[in-house]
Parts: sequence; C-alpha cells; structure tokens
Amino acid sequence: MPVPTLKSVVDLRLNPFRKSGTGRFGVWPVVLAGLLVFLPTLGSYFTGEDFVFIRFATTGHPFYQPSQNLFYRPLPNLLWQLDGLLWGLKAGGYHLTNLMLHLINIGLVCRLAAQMGATQLTSRVAGLLFAVHPLHIEPVAWVAGRPDLLATVFGLLCLSVMHDYFKGGPRAGRYYLAGWLSFGLAMLSKESVLALPLMLVLWGSWLTRPANRRQWANLVMKIGPFGLLLLAFGLVRLAVLGTLGGYSSNGIGLLRIAWNATLGLWLPLLFPVNFESGGWPVGGGLALVWLTFYGWLAIRNRRQLAKVSAYGLVSFGLIYIALLPALNNAPIGLDLAQSRILYLPSVGFCLLLAQWLTGGPPVLVRLKVAGLVLSGVAGCALALWPWWQASQVLADSLELLARQSLPLAAGDAIYYEGLPDIYRGAYIWRNGLNEATALLLNSQIEGWRRTPDLLVDYRVSQQGRLWFVRYEFKENLPSLNYVFTYSVSGETDPAPVEHRQDFGQCRSGGGGWQLQLIGGELECVAGQGWQVNQNQKGGLNLASPVINRSNRRLSVDLAANLDYDFQQSQVFSEVRLTDPQGRLLYSQPFEMVSDGKLHRYHLMLTVPVEPGPIIINIRLSKFRNNILWQAAGWSEG
Repeated sequence: MPVPTLKSVVDLRLNPFRKSGTGRFGVWPVVLAGLLVFLPTLGSYFTGEDFVFIRFATTGHPFYQPSQNLFYRPLPNLLWQLDGLLWGLKAGGYHLTNLMLHLINIGLVCRLAAQMGATQLTSRVAGLLFAVHPLHIEPVAWVAGRPDLLATVFGLLCLSVMHDYFKGGPRAGRYYLAGWLSFGLAMLSKESVLALPLMLVLWGSWLTRPANRRQWANLVMKIGPFGLLLLAFGLVRLAVLGTLGGYSSNGIGLLRIAWNATLGLWLPLLFPVNFESGGWPVGGGLALVWLTFYGWLAIRNRRQLAKVSAYGLVSFGLIYIALLPALNNAPIGLDLAQSRILYLPSVGFCLLLAQWLTGGPPVLVRLKVAGLVLSGVAGCALALWPWWQASQVLADSLELLARQSLPLAAGDAIYYEGLPDIYRGAYIWRNGLNEATALLLNSQIEGWRRTPDLLVDYRVSQQGRLWFVRYEFKENLPSLNYVFTYSVSGETDPAPVEHRQDFGQCRSGGGGWQLQLIGGELECVAGQGWQVNQNQKGGLNLASPVINRSNRRLSVDLAANLDYDFQQSQVFSEVRLTDPQGRLLYSQPFEMVSDGKLHRYHLMLTVPVEPGPIIINIRLSKFRNNILWQAAGWSEG
C-alpha cells in the first residue's frame, strides 16, 4: 500500500458540505438555518471566563493554561491565539469562530446520517434539528465553550472517515489514518471524546456485521491503535500537568450518575427550555407544546417505535457512549447551565428523532418538521437572550470602572464587589476577573470577584493600593450600577487633599473633626493622634465640620492604626453623609484593617443628592480594637 500523502488524507470526499446524497443544494440550506439562528451571537461581548483563555492564548501560552492543572486542551488554545492575532480583543471575531465550528458540525451530522443509510430528507432533518437545538446555545454563544465544538468536529469527522474505512476499497488505509489523526485532534480539544473508541466498536460492528469470534477479534484489533492513542494522550497529560487532571470531586457520585444517565439526560434533550429566562408561564407553555408533540408522535409512530432498527440502535448508542465522560459532571439546571456537556450526545438524539419525524405522507412530514423546528428556534431565542444580556452586563462593569479614572499603578489589586456570577444560565463573572484586569487595565494589577468566602489579603496594601470597587446588580432589568470605590494602602505620606486635618496635636473644636465615643477611653498621643482604648465592644463616630459641597463627587481620606485582631482582619465601618440637622443623605459600608499597622483609606463617593451643606461621619460599631487616629481630610471632584 502506498504511503498516504497530505493531499490524499485531506480528500475532497471528507467534505461534509458536498452535494451528493443530500440533494441539489447539498446541506447548505440546513447550514444557513443554523447561521440565521445563531447570528445574534456575533453582536455579544465576552463573558467572564472567556478572559481566562484569551489571556493565556494571547500572551505566549498557546498550548495549555500554566496556572491550572485541570485540563490539557492545546487545540482550542491555539485557535484562541489565532483569534487574538486576528481580532485582538474584538469579541465578534471570537464568536465568529465558534459559529463556524457549529456550522461545520451541522454539515457533519447530515453526512453521518447519510452514511447510516438515512434518506436524503432524514439526513437534512437530522442536521436541521442539530442546527436549532436550544442546548447548543451555551457552547456556541460562550467563547469558552469552544472545546466542545472543536472536539465534536474531529469526533464526527473520525466517525465519518472510519465509515469509509469499514466499507473497504482502495483508499481504506488513508481513511484509517485520517480517522486516527481525527481522534488525536479531538482528544487535544476536550476530554468529552475519550469514549470514541467505544463508539468505533459500535460503528464498526454495525458496518461490518461480525458473525463469529474471529471476526469480532479482528474488529477489536482494528480499533486497538485508537486505544494506544488514548494511552499516549494520558501519558502526555501526566508529563505536562503532573496529573491526569479533571475537576476535583469526592469520588464517584452514584446518585448524580444515575440522574445524568436517565432524567438528567432526556429531560434537557426533549424539553430544552430555559425556565429562568422565560419564566414558568412561557417556559412551561413551550414545554407543553413539546410534550403534546412528542405524545402525538409516539401514538402515530407506535408501530415504528416498536421495531428496533439498526439505525435506531446506533443512534441510541451514540447518545450514551458520548455521555460516558460527563456522567459524573454537575447536572444541567433549569436555566440550561452546563448544557454544553450534551453537545456531542445530542448528535445521536437528532439522528434518532429525524427518523421518527420523516415517516408518513410528505405534507404531514413537512408540518411535523416545521413545527418542531419553529419551537426549537423559539427555545433558542429564550436561551440566547440571557447570554446577550450577560455580555452587556460584563461590558458595563468594565466601562463603569473605566469612567472612574482610578489612579491605578503596578502592584495594586482590585476586589470587585456585587458582580453577579451567573444570570439565568449565562455566565458573567464566575471566573476571569483577574485575567480581564490584566488584559484591559494593567498586566501588573490583580483583580478578584469578592465573594463571602473569599478572605481579603490585606498584606497587598503594604506594596500597592488595595482597591474595593462596589457595584449594584439589578437582576430584573438586568443592569449594573457603579456604587462606591475605596482603597487601602500602607503609605507613610498621605495623598494630597484640599482639606486635611492632622490629629497629631489632638485638637478638636473650632470647626475641626469631632470624635464621639460609645464606651472606651480617649487619650492624646502627642505627635501621633487620638488614641481610642477599648476594654470591651463599643462604637464611635468621627464627624467632619460642615462642608459646603458644590458637586456630587466627593473624596474622603483617613489615616488610622487599628490593633491586631486574631478573630477578624477588618472592622466593619460606615461612611455617612448628613445635613447640618442630622438627616441622613447617603451611607456606604466599608472596612478598616485591623492588623496593627498604619493604613490610609481613600473613599470615592458619588453622592445621589443635590449639592449643599453636609457633614461626613465615619462610624464604627461593635468593635473591640484600640485605634490610633492620625489624619482625616476631604476634597471634591
């Protein structure tokens, strides 16, 4: 057998969009339908975790993420790097790549159906169902969902060329090599294809029909090199990552596996409704339409359903074999989060459903297909809307921060408060803030989304400013508002402000700042400031003189040293603005560091009331730390 060349491996007959077997126009009408449904994704911005992969791919790490030892997916990273070279940080280009991969998969599904002996109509319907299935919104609309798309491209290509290999002929060796290479590329895309050798056993047994033990052994021998490639892939992961990787878990969750293999699989496939997006009235109505349709289809095709065909068995087997690597994953929610894990298994589902849809009179077939496709498009719109909104919220969070013109410098760090994790199934800032901060603000600045279980590392404030940027998320709109920013630093010299009072002489009265205690004792430490000594929990209020404010932007600066507290690293405080009569105009909580070191606090307020006379109050309640107050000041703008 001659040595295969690159030209012979990349044969024109591997083209999933060829005309033969799929009608005059080939699969292009089906692909066009998928293009129209997913075209709105091109107008979306990134969503949070996208920045994780984009940063590494655009900064010289094209093959794997060196900061995590979970996955080894060099091929998607290589594509992200190419996107970075072509588009920079223009999100539309990245979404275009995802969409193109989905369109290729649509063509491959049509080709696979034709190779399984489906009619021209059934092949097209299978591709059409795959094109508009709402479960595909997450992997297509989410740039970080690309590994599922790419792995499916090479996984389906492997099955397609191995079909031609099992059929025999003068080019069988070339097809085998193409299938072997396709499996390798699929594994380098995502681990979801690790069960592909089992698919090939099913695929080959159906195509070659082994009748005895010898023929079965021969089939297994043919698939054997794919198992060796799988072993080699595991060794590469060990060498690169130091582990096989994957999400950490507390062993195998039998209940989770049982759910994912039964209702957790079939409910999303049959009723792919984002109930969080449309609400129960809309989502429930759409689910009822599908339930009625499936019930009618089952009654009308009961004789066909009772017959077990080879086509149906292979399609059914593809669903479950493709699901095997994801059986222990978190289940798909009512908001369709995690639905990317069913991208590859849904191929078998679409092949199976297409056969049931295309039986009967032509007019009735057209009505059935049109009804299911239209309801699928409605489900896609319902599932796509949160992704578009999530991308806008993410873009707004970055734009609102840019408007504040923070004096950021290398060594600073930002804690983002109030940013949402997920919105109705669409990821916003679950991950990626650190990478987005480095890419868009400064490569030497770190950033984290602050959550209740995330401890603040106040040691950073000794090297640079520690910024806290607070947002308010209104889920019903959805929209994001900038609320408040303050910074903590260990600077010895205070930042210049227009009106600053040094407490070193402990002077009060005469229009200066006033300190009022609830419990505790106050003493003057000459040359340093006011010393507040606490024997038990108490409170205090540090009040400014009356300020005649002329605009809504106000900065407040404080310098204080709070004794170390082994139980908590901060004291919860509050800045309040009142009018001279004591009426509250504005308030925001913030935190003061209790580590026994001097810290300076810079509070940036956007006051939601008209300019006029105000008094600044710094309030601490239920604290037990001794405090040395050194300075306070304020300025406008």
